[in-house]
Amino acid sequence: MAEAKVIVKGVDKTLARLARMNPRARQALKAALYMEGENIMGESKRQVPVDTGNLRTTGHVEPPKEASGIITVTLGYGGPAAPYAVYIHEDLTKRHAVGKAKYLEDPANEAAKGLTERVGRRVREAVEEER
Repeated sequence: MAEAKVIVKGVDKTLARLARMNPRARQALKAALYMEGENIMGESKRQVPVDTGNLRTTGHVEPPKEASGIITVTLGYGGPAAPYAVYIHEDLTKRHAVGKAKYLEDPANEAAKGLTERVGRRVREAVEEER
């Protein structure tokens, strides 16, 4: 399965502080991260190579998971319906009539720019609405 992992350094302390400020902030943080994942997947589906359309239909965003205080949102393609997802994603030599390689990595890296600000804004807005 092809998955994207974006690590934005320096954001962990800021987000942890936001989450401690208000009980609702952690839920808002999860929702904001999930929304970022959905936005990345939307752009990714515009870039994924299309032959039969099967690979595109396997694109998914999993709901936020929390373990040891770390919140993760996983995006991916593939599985039994398209076990070739990683091969297509990584093969930079193949030319596609529609789409391109790095169809998930590139949108994820692009979304990393400004991620802290967008997520922080959404969390602040959610906390301020509660007041």
